[in-house]
Amino acid sequence: MDTLIASHIGLNPEAGEKMGAGIMKVKLVPQGTLVEQIRAYGAGLGGILTPTGTHTIVEEGKQVIHLNDLDYLLEEAIGADLALIKAHQTDHLGNLTYSKTARNFNPMMATSANITVCEATHLVDEIDPEIVITPHIFVDHFVIGGKTHDES
Repeated sequence: MDTLIASHIGLNPEAGEKMGAGIMKVKLVPQGTLVEQIRAYGAGLGGILTPTGTHTIVEEGKQVIHLNDLDYLLEEAIGADLALIKAHQTDHLGNLTYSKTARNFNPMMATSANITVCEATHLVDEIDPEIVITPHIFVDHFVIGGKTHDES
């Protein structure tokens, strides 16, 4: 059975239908925990400690670690086979900048996926290294205006 790990599915009727029909398992994770699990994978870590969900049903089946008089859940790192991300700019190498909230998750997704495909709004000749958010080493392919540009 397929499993969807997400922080929210309320705006996705297909996910809700599949979950209701028992075709797909849905694991809801608080948004902050989810992005930290993704970031941890990209950083080569095994997981994160979070107090979110302690002493609730979320704790069931998870390792609880008591540290400095507080309980934390060990949440394992999450990676992906494929990340589809959106960027504001890319150069010919695949260095990326983002606009507004695209910066919230896309940099972490790029570092935690085996293959990253980016749709960029603008292709520029060069991006000042001081403003590159995702270096080209994490981008395998990018698309601008319907054209695919594979990294060399």
